[in-house]
Amino acid sequence: MTWDHVLETESYRICLKLINGVWRANFEGTDSTLQWIEDFDAIMEEVPGLGGVSQGFNIGLPDAWRQMAAIIGPLPWTAEGHSRGAAQCTLMTGHAILAGHPPRSRYVFGEPLSTDARAAKIIGTVPSLSFCRRWQGAEDPIVRKVADVLSLVGYVRVKPLTYLDGPPSPGNPWLDYLDSGFLHWMPDYEQAASAASAPVAS
Repeated sequence: MTWDHVLETESYRICLKLINGVWRANFEGTDSTLQWIEDFDAIMEEVPGLGGVSQGFNIGLPDAWRQMAAIIGPLPWTAEGHSRGAAQCTLMTGHAILAGHPPRSRYVFGEPLSTDARAAKIIGTVPSLSFCRRWQGAEDPIVRKVADVLSLVGYVRVKPLTYLDGPPSPGNPWLDYLDSGFLHWMPDYEQAASAASAPVAS
C-alpha cells in the first residue's frame, strides 16, 4: 500500500491513508534499538484528563497527534497497530479523545499494556478489538507474559483479548525466537484474522 502521509521520528512511525472518506492510521511496531529501550521504559506518567500511561510508548505522541489532526481535519478515522504500534495506537486514541476527535474504531494486534484503569476506561469508549495469537496452549508472550508483570504495577487492559488460533506459517522468522515469540509475528496475525469470521468491535 502507498501511504498518503507518514509521520516518523526515532520513536514512532504512523502511516496515513484516506480510503472512501475515512482516514486509516497505522502504527508500526518496534524497528530499532532505541525503540526496544523505550519499550521497556514502563514508568507510568500522568496525562492530564486521561490518566496514567506508559512513558516509553507515549514519547512524542502529543506532538504526533497535533500533526495528524492537521492532516485528517474533521474527517472520520480508524486506528490500528501491532506490538509497540498497538500500544501507541491505544495511547493516540486517548489523546484524540481528549481533543474531541476519537477514531471510529481501534484494532490492535499483540498489544502490550500501556494504561492504568482511569485511562483504560476513557479509551475503552471507542469500539475496539485487541487480538492475541494462540496455538497449542501457548499465547503471544508480548501480550500475556509481559502483561503479567506490568499488571503488578498498575497497568490494565483496555478491552478483553480476542483470540486468533492457528499454527505459525512456514515463513515465520521467529520460529526459533525464545519461548513462544513466533506467535507475535504480524503476518501471521493478518492471516489468522482474515481466516476468522469477522468479529465486531465493541
